[in-house]
Amino acid sequence: MYVCICNGLTDRDFRRAAESGVATVGAAFQFLGAAPRCGRCIDCVRGIVEEREPVRVDAYAVAAE
Repeated sequence: MYVCICNGLTDRDFRRAAESGVATVGAAFQFLGAAPRCGRCIDCVRGIVEEREPVRVDAYAVAAE
């Protein structure tokens, strides 16, 4: 489904960006080589980016290695 009509970007595009590790709407657009224009897609993009569980790193485990 098209999410950002201005840039012709789909939910698959934004999911691919999220899977690569982006954590913000701006980072997702940057990853895709685009920029938000009218802004109507921002809430949808935010939802897609936030669907992905953030990767948490145990700082103590890393320090012990």
